[in-house]
Amino acid sequence: MRAGDIPACASLVATTPLWQRYRYDARRCARDLTEALERRDLLRVAVSGKSVVGLAWVLPRGGFGRIPYLKLLAVGEGARSQGVGAALLRAIHRGGDLILLVSDFNRRARRFYAAQGYERVGAIRGLVLPETTEILLFKRGVGAPTGSRRRRPFRRTDVSPAAVRSRAR
Repeated sequence: MRAGDIPACASLVATTPLWQRYRYDARRCARDLTEALERRDLLRVAVSGKSVVGLAWVLPRGGFGRIPYLKLLAVGEGARSQGVGAALLRAIHRGGDLILLVSDFNRRARRFYAAQGYERVGAIRGLVLPETTEILLFKRGVGAPTGSRRRRPFRRTDVSPAAVRSRAR
């Protein structure tokens, strides 16, 4: 993504019924994308001719401070069911683990992510909207360890209340 893509991406997001439901408008989206570009988040756009038809935004360590988190995937109405979303996911997945949230009411997206190999690992009721449950999906990366991982040896630290208070100041 380039800075010049931001207005088209923000417009695409703002005209998507899902993001309208979450009251995510073009102005706020443009501001967020500008900040994301400055932070060097992983941003990819799909274009058809000269038009932006899709966008993927990943926070590199957004999932629990260690796993890339897909913050936003949007595909324009006229480009849906043509492989744009899958192509964007391939462009951002990079072979590692990836985590994302999908709304419980968004059955089409849930089927899409399942077809791409994402598994449901949890749910969070009322995270964004009180009446909506966000479903946590995860995809293990290619070549990632599946069983035992080497862990760092346990190191003892002073966690007495006095030590915690003195460190917090």
